[in-house]
Amino acid sequence: MNNLSEIINSEPDSRNAAADLLKGLAVLFMIQVHITELLATESIYRSIAGKISLFLGGPPAAPVFMAVMGYFIAKSKKDIQSGLLRGLTLFAGGIVLNVLLNATLIFKFFLGTAEVNPLQYIFAVDILPLAGLSIIVISALKFFFRDKVYLYGIFTVLIIAVNQFIPQGYSPENSSLRYISAYIFSSEHWSYFPLLPWLVYPLIGFIFALSEKKLTLKANQNYMIEGIFILFFILTINTVFDTVTSLPDYYHHSIELIIWNILFLAGYAAAAGVIEKAAGVWSVMKWIKWIGKNVTAAYVIQWIILGNAGSLFYKSLDGLWFFVWFAGVLVFVTAGIWFWGEYKNKIIIGD
Repeated sequence: MNNLSEIINSEPDSRNAAADLLKGLAVLFMIQVHITELLATESIYRSIAGKISLFLGGPPAAPVFMAVMGYFIAKSKKDIQSGLLRGLTLFAGGIVLNVLLNATLIFKFFLGTAEVNPLQYIFAVDILPLAGLSIIVISALKFFFRDKVYLYGIFTVLIIAVNQFIPQGYSPENSSLRYISAYIFSSEHWSYFPLLPWLVYPLIGFIFALSEKKLTLKANQNYMIEGIFILFFILTINTVFDTVTSLPDYYHHSIELIIWNILFLAGYAAAAGVIEKAAGVWSVMKWIKWIGKNVTAAYVIQWIILGNAGSLFYKSLDGLWFFVWFAGVLVFVTAGIWFWGEYKNKIIIGD
């Protein structure tokens, strides 16, 4: 049995350390925003602190996670069959996770104490189904487009253009089509991350990976980009803040926020590189990167905890309890990742 501290500190340095840092930070931001959405009282949710929490759970979270995933798909040497299998596995895993994180609510429904449609929770379109579908689409594109960056660029522009023409409030009358379309484009309240517009972000990460060698920058150029990024953020934050902190508008955003998110990702990723070089050896940074390397396990664990807590303590958390819950979930996530790393072979194959 390996000591947790030794595992975290013995993780080898990686040329993708900045990507692991971005993923780890995305997990932290997702945890805090899920606490705000599900557990915080309405007064906290609507306060400026609540709005800041929603913003941190926006551009620095899901778009970053998806862009980094696209980056690693481009770096992968696996064939299309492997990509399709991985995508289907993630998609199916997302449905299973929906059941697990809503287990308490579904149980209440069968007891007759919760008036909900369980199908909308079981087939909710969250990050894992989006990730699975994105991997399937990009694996197919990778098979046909190879390394032709301009073709991926054209396809990304087409995705943005098509997204612009989706009518607001779109929902098919046929009930089966409603659930299918929720994964592609829909305004259903359980369609959090449909392919349109969210496929844009893994495509951006994929394109960046293909172009990375041509974009190598010197240290002084990185700092110049950071200066521009900070100025851009200060000057434009007011134009997108209301959209990002209104969840329906954020989940189904249009071209203005897509462009802003892409520019934000560029500066934020560069900032992660600077921070990694300056402070990557710090213990807390190693822990965040370790979380990032185990992002799927971290995401699953935090959702099972917070999803079920949400149906038990919905909108009841006030004051310092937010920080108590945040710290507690981080402890369980850390312990859960360690446990999974130690015993997954025995659990899966009985080794």
